[in-house]
Amino acid sequence: MSALEGTARRAVVRIAERDGGYDRSGARFWGSGFFIAPGWVLTCAHVVGNGGGDVLRGRSVVDVTDWRDRTAAGRVALALPFPDDADRPPRPWPLPDLALVEVDAADDTECLWLSDRSTIVPADISVHGWSRDTGELAPRHGLGTASGGEGGSAMLLRGEIPVAGCSGGPVVDTGRGAVIGVGKGRGKGDAGLAVPITALRRVADDRPGRDRLHAIIRAHDRHHYDRYRALGTGGSWPGLQQRLREAALRAPVGGFTPACAPTSSPACPN
Repeated sequence: MSALEGTARRAVVRIAERDGGYDRSGARFWGSGFFIAPGWVLTCAHVVGNGGGDVLRGRSVVDVTDWRDRTAAGRVALALPFPDDADRPPRPWPLPDLALVEVDAADDTECLWLSDRSTIVPADISVHGWSRDTGELAPRHGLGTASGGEGGSAMLLRGEIPVAGCSGGPVVDTGRGAVIGVGKGRGKGDAGLAVPITALRRVADDRPGRDRLHAIIRAHDRHHYDRYRALGTGGSWPGLQQRLREAALRAPVGGFTPACAPTSSPACPN
């Protein structure tokens, strides 16, 4: 298992109906998500929409289970866009189809790095999530390419796109080691769709959302900075970046690099 695959697997979670996190049959499993900051999971709105209005309004909790099989209560803090009738969620869910879930007692989790430039495509990618379609509920991942995603449209994924259940999982640029999208669904053949990670900026369209997003991204930055200070390049995002660049024998591509101090918010607007 590569360092990038291992990091992604430790950050990806499965989301299920309450008390379904301990059920490895997958009967109460809804989809995937991943930690972007301690205590915060990003997923698709249609994944948590399986719980209906009470879950979408944050009145009822969901099960969030990490790679160590630890299950904690998660509460939906925001869904984009919020449906006109939360008790009858739309199918398919319109873009950006994102949700933020606040997870109890999840301060020691692995978090993935969010790109601030998800439009650098086409890109070689890996896609991660959980699925039971090919047998026991278990982590899955595949390799492929991503293109599109400009102007708020969906990204087109091609390649070894994982099977159903991986919706809400991260789409990782394997050259930069950063999340550029959130898996939305599978199309025909080897095609799939993803939401560009920069669609998170829509959270900031109103003042409460702006404050919440900035707080989450600050926590995201602190997480990676603290890991760098504690682990150096051996087990941190800057270290992973250095190894990726050395392996690819190419210069880093714009945005945040290991040489930069993490003082700005990558996914937040100015």
